Formats: sequence, structure tokens, C-alpha cells
Amino acid sequence: MGKDELMRKTFTLLTMVLLLSGARLNAESNQSDRAAAQPSLAFATYIGAPYQECAAVMLVDSIRTWGGEYRDCPVYVVVTDPGVSGLRLKDKNVRLVILELEESVRNYPFAAKAYAAAKVESLIAGKARSLAWFDPETMLLRPPGEMDLKDGISAAVAPVAFINTGQTENEPVNAYWAAIYKRCSLDPNKLFTVETKVDCKKIRAWLNCGMFAVRADRGLCREWAKVLDELLRDKEFQRTAITDAVHRTFLHQAVISTLIVSRLDRREIHMFSPGYNYPLYCHDIDFEVANGTYRMPAHKKAKKLDDLTSVFHESYWSKHPDWRDFLPPVDDSLKKWLTEEVTRAMSASWTSALEGADKYDLSKVEAGQGWKVVNRGVTAFEDGGRKAARFDERAGQGLAWLEGVTFAEGTIEFDVRGRDAEQKSFVGVAFHGADDQAFEAVYFRPFNFKSADAAKAGHAVQYVSHPEFTWQKLRAERPGQFEQTVRPVPDPNGWFHVRIVIASTKVSVYVDGSPEPCLAVDKLGGRQEGMIGLFAGNGSGGDFADLKIVPTKGDN
Repeated sequence: MGKDELMRKTFTLLTMVLLLSGARLNAESNQSDRAAAQPSLAFATYIGAPYQECAAVMLVDSIRTWGGEYRDCPVYVVVTDPGVSGLRLKDKNVRLVILELEESVRNYPFAAKAYAAAKVESLIAGKARSLAWFDPETMLLRPPGEMDLKDGISAAVAPVAFINTGQTENEPVNAYWAAIYKRCSLDPNKLFTVETKVDCKKIRAWLNCGMFAVRADRGLCREWAKVLDELLRDKEFQRTAITDAVHRTFLHQAVISTLIVSRLDRREIHMFSPGYNYPLYCHDIDFEVANGTYRMPAHKKAKKLDDLTSVFHESYWSKHPDWRDFLPPVDDSLKKWLTEEVTRAMSASWTSALEGADKYDLSKVEAGQGWKVVNRGVTAFEDGGRKAARFDERAGQGLAWLEGVTFAEGTIEFDVRGRDAEQKSFVGVAFHGADDQAFEAVYFRPFNFKSADAAKAGHAVQYVSHPEFTWQKLRAERPGQFEQTVRPVPDPNGWFHVRIVIASTKVSVYVDGSPEPCLAVDKLGGRQEGMIGLFAGNGSGGDFADLKIVPTKGDN
């Protein structure tokens, strides 16, 4: 080979090497650029009821304000309630996802969360490493670095706040948990113990799904929806394992908790620091659950609000107008921001919009569309723009239960009309119903509204808890405590507006826009939730319209 030929071949080889090196460098550079552009995490929440739209706005504001390096990460808001438009989030730089669910799923407590999380997980797969889930009743106060899952970590979680349906390590596994473990193929040897955040019980791993993070590529949320769907359709499981309202309410949480333990090695599960998902709703405030009333234990109480990464507030702002008095110590800047957010959220315009979205058409009661009527004939009619339902008069009490709705805490509003006929008009609502005989109720006696007899006027509004605490028993044993005069005094033959607030152990009744309750009582009986509907007492008819229900109870 000649010298010129050797130089030519050498030059060609060097050129090829340089070209290949450049291509590799460009590829690495492009990959690096894509990695830099790809967010490390995506936030997700959902709106499963009208009141949650307001909470979701506050959550998004908190992420954009206090999220630090994560403040610009994508936020997905999944709307599962067909009565919610999501328009209040349109200027919040979020990705709104409308998810249609079967009515049976939407009406099963919190089941929509699993389907919403699964939807977001499928949307971000390959686009973000971590899915950071928040219930809408959460606020972020610091950058959530522990949700940005590092190598070797596939989930970040916290224990539940209360034992509720959990079991201690030495208890035999009951039918409820056994069925869930089996469905999730959980090896019992993988179970570890955790301590509940508030009532401090050592229990088998049960993890809170009000706030958690998972690697999107592990598919845990998609499997959550799949397994939960199977259990919702399993009639034998529903009959034998769902023995009360508490087990029904926390089924969704039991499933995702079991899946995380089943699918991941313990080393892949990071337990959040105490400053994550802090239960603000029981900081220096009594909070009632099925097995008692609790406050955050002294040794776990936050010393300063600013040091917390996130708080779960549930119905804190609405139940406690003096909420500033109960906060942990807080810097002025955060307190000012909170005050502005809460004031905006609780303003009349927000509240009315939320209530309007949760309105029930009572003209459908007559046809039984979504209602179960007990011992009354019902006629639909319109009066002054109201779509109303009229109960006829029959012996015994009458009820119309709203089907597929379980109510725990919140606000019930409605218009009602009785008549000024002695002992023939008893109209109101029933709630926390277990069946047609066991329920609580607030009802009015319009014939006593304007009575000149002070004793009779003092019997104008009544609270009862059947079957034990009837009006006769309460009047005889605790006179004047569970019935009162109504102020302002309505027309006994006309429509009047009622707002009832059920908050933990309290029931407060307001009439015709009065800022002061005409009746405020401690709840009787042990029911924390149940059916809700319209009520008419013995021999009474009545007209009902514009029913609105705004629940405020969330996950614990």
C-alpha cells in the first residue's frame, strides 16, 4: 500500500470516529435535555363532591406558593362528580381531567380516588418519575422533597391517623382483611407494624392514602383501581366482610395499603417524616371517631406550623370560625396567606356556588328516581320556581331516603312548608339512618311558631335520635334541651329556609338566614354516618324543595 493510500484511509477512519463520537455526544446531550425538561414528579388530586372544588383550589394555590423547586410541576385535577364543572380551576394552570364513573362507584365512599389516581398514573407514565397524590383537603406548606422518590424507593407513605378498621399484630386476621390480603396476593410474612398518628395504636401495616407518592412505572394506582373494582362487584365480599359503615368507608384505603406492602420490598417503602400530612383538624381540638374522641398527643404536636410540609385540614375552616386560635405558632407571612385563602374560600359567593352544585331535584321523589319512599304518597309540583315534593298525611312517620348517599358530617339545606294545624304538622329531615326505625332527625312544628303559650312556642323545633331518644323521652327527662323556639319566627303556613350543620358531636339549626342557631345540641346515639332523607312525623304531610347537601368528612 502506497504512502498516499495509507494517509487517505487513516483520514477516513479518523473522520468516522469523530462523526460517531459527535453523534454519541449529541444523543447524550439530547437525553440530558429531555431528562432536565421532564419533571421529577406530578401532583394529582380529585374532586368527588362539590365542596371539594373549593378545597382543590386552595391545594393548588399552596403548591404554587410554597412548593419551592416543585411549584411548577404539573398538577392534575380529576373531576369525578358530574355536577362539578371545575371552572374555578381554569386559571390555576392545572390539567383538568373529566372522568366518568358508574354511579355505584361514585356513591361508594371515596372509591373515586382509586380511579382518579389510576387515570393520572396512566397519563404521566414515561413523563414523570413520581406521582404525588394529595386529597383536596390538604395544604402544602414546604417543598415536598420526600415525595420526589429517589433510586430504590417506589412509595412514600404515612400510617393512618386512627385504628378504625385496623388490627393489632396479635389479633386474628378477620374476614375483611383476609379477603383483601388474598385478593392482593399478600404474603403475611411481609406485614410490618406501624403506629397510628393520633390514637397511637401499634397495628399491622395500614397506610394513609390521603397523601402518598408512588413511582408511576410500577402501576400501583392502576392495580388499586382494578382490585377495588373487583371487590365492589363481589357481592359475597360486600355481604360478609363489609359489616358496618366504617369498613365500607375505608375499603379504598385498605386496598392500596395492602397492594403497597404486597408488591414492594420493605426497603422500597419510605415512611414520611412527621411533618407530612399533619392532622391539623385535631391539633388542640377534639375530633370524634368511631372508638372515641381524640386530640393530637402532646409528644406529637407540631411546635410550629411553618415547620410542617403539609397539613390535612378536613373541615377545619368551616367547623371552627375561630381557627386562628387553634393553630400551632406561625410566622406572619404564612398566617396572612392562610387568612386570605380561607376568607376567599369561605366567602358567600364560593359557598353558594358549591351548594348550588350539590342540589337535589325533589320533583323526582314522586317517581322514586333515586329515592326510597316509606309510608307516604308523594306528589311533585312547582311553586314559585321551586321544584317540590308534597307528602300526604298518613298515620305513623313518613320518610324519603336519598338512595346511594351516605352522609357523615356537613351542611344540609332545604326549603320546607308545613301548616298551622295543631298536632298535624311535623316536617324536617332525617340523617345518620341505619334503617327506617333507627335514625336522627331535626323537625319543626309550624303550629307552635306563633303560639302565645311560651311553653308551646318552646317546642317549635326538635332534635331526636330514634329509636332510643324520642321526643317524649327527651321532653320528660331533659326538658328544654332538645327543643326550642324558632327565631326568626317563620310564617306557619309558608315556606321557610333551613340550614342544619352536623359537625362531629354537634347539631346546629339555623332558619331563614339567621347567623345564630335556633337549636344547638349534642348528638345522641352512636351513629357517625348513614342514610339521609326527608321526614314527616305521625299524621303529617309537608312540602319540601331545594335540598342541598354539602358533606365535609374526609379520610383519616
